[in-house]
Amino acid sequence: MEISSKDRHHSVKELGFKYTGDVLNFVYNKYRSKMDEYVTINGELVHDGRKCWGVTLENKV
Repeated sequence: MEISSKDRHHSVKELGFKYTGDVLNFVYNKYRSKMDEYVTINGELVHDGRKCWGVTLENKV
């Protein structure tokens, strides 16, 4: 599976959960051994009244 963001103009909300999940799964499997370099867990936060985890994914390419 090859995923490219080139020429794409949609927000994460517009893409939907399936596509976003597929992208995250692809990136995780490709960079599993380097996750600490690409992912930061920002802790618990509240968004729209719901408890969530803040996660930052940094594209270093």
